Amino acid sequence: MTLVEHYRIFAEKNGGFFQAKKTPPNMGFGSWLIFIITIPYKDGEIEFVLSESSPMKISYYFHSDLQLEFLIYPIDWLDRIGNLFKEKEFKTGNAVFDNHFKVYHNDMDFITNILDNKIQEYLLSINDEISNFRLNTEKSKSKWSILELNAPFDDTNLPKIEKTIEFLKYVVDNINCYLNKRVF
Repeated sequence: MTLVEHYRIFAEKNGGFFQAKKTPPNMGFGSWLIFIITIPYKDGEIEFVLSESSPMKISYYFHSDLQLEFLIYPIDWLDRIGNLFKEKEFKTGNAVFDNHFKVYHNDMDFITNILDNKIQEYLLSINDEISNFRLNTEKSKSKWSILELNAPFDDTNLPKIEKTIEFLKYVVDNINCYLNKRVF
C-alpha cells in the first residue's frame, strides 16, 4: 500500500478527508507534492499539512475570536543565556517541563488553566521533534483562532499522528472548558 493510500484510509477512519496537491514550479526548483488531511472536530477542523519540502504542520482552526495567545517551544542555548540575565518567564512548577520549554502568553489565568500535566507530558514526549506549539488569532480570518503544532514528525508514523489528533482534541476541550467557566 502506498503512503497516499495510507493517508486516505487514515483520513476516512477519522471522519475526515484527504487531498494531494502539486505546487507550481518555484524558482527553478520544480514542484513538489503537498498532502492535506482534514478532520472535523467540534466547531473546527484539525488539518495536517505534509510536504516534500517542509516539516509537518498540524493545525486546528476554530471559529472564535479568543484574543488569547501562547507560544511554547523547546529552550535553546540563546534562551539559556537570557535566563542568566533573569529574563521574566512563565514557570509551570514542573521542573522537568520548565527546563525544556519556554512559554510566552498574554493571559496568566488562561495559560495556568490550559497547560496541565497531560499537555506537559505530551510535549515532553515529543521534545526532540517539536519546533513550536502556539495559539493565536488568525489575522486573515475575522473571528478565527488557530492552535498550531509544528513538528518534523516522520510522516509515515500514523500511530504518532493519531496520538497527535487526540492531543489536539484534548487541548481544544481544555480551551472550551476554560471559556465555559470564564465570566465575560
